Order: sequence, then C-alpha cells, then structure tokens
Amino acid sequence: MSRPSLKVYNKQTVTHIPTRVHHETFTIIYENKDTQTVDVTVGFFDENEVNVGGKRYVITGNYYALLMAANPPYSPNKQKNEYREADLFYIIDLMDSEEEQGQIIPQ
Repeated sequence: MSRPSLKVYNKQTVTHIPTRVHHETFTIIYENKDTQTVDVTVGFFDENEVNVGGKRYVITGNYYALLMAANPPYSPNKQKNEYREADLFYIIDLMDSEEEQGQIIPQ
C-alpha cells in the first residue's frame, strides 16, 4: 500500500570530481609501539591550500617492520625504530602501489 505524500527528503549524492593535488601532508600520525601500528591520515591540498580530500593508512605487519628497520634500502642511514615523514611517504606509496595491483586490501 502507498499513499500520497508532501514530505521533503534530503537525498545524499556523491559526486566524484577529479581534482589536481598540489601537495600532500600528514594531518594525523599516531604510533603505538605496543601494537606495532602507525595510523596516519594524509591530507590532499590544491594550489590554493584548500583541502580536497584525504586518505587514512594503517601501517602494520611487514610494512611496519620495514618502516622500523635499520638501514632499509630507501633510507640507508636510518636508525632502527625511528622514522621520518619521508619514510612514511615511502611506505604509503608502496601500500598504494600494491593496492593498485590488487595485492593488498585497502584499510
């Protein structure tokens, strides 16, 4: 059974608009050595410094081990259990590449 209605319903829609990203920056970095996890959010900004989106990454397992390794190939002088933002970018680029190839499931 249905009935006539005069209600107004706010329908949500999602529009995907390709937007050129000018730069990326970490907006959140949370590290938990007990659980061997680094949880980061990367913000994407356009040339006018407007945040156009972002992506969350949870670095665990082999990615965490690589991030915390001493003298890895991507940073030969890096100390064990330390990392720089450049090291985080290397790891998330690796995660993105493997995700694109279907090798990992996005978080």
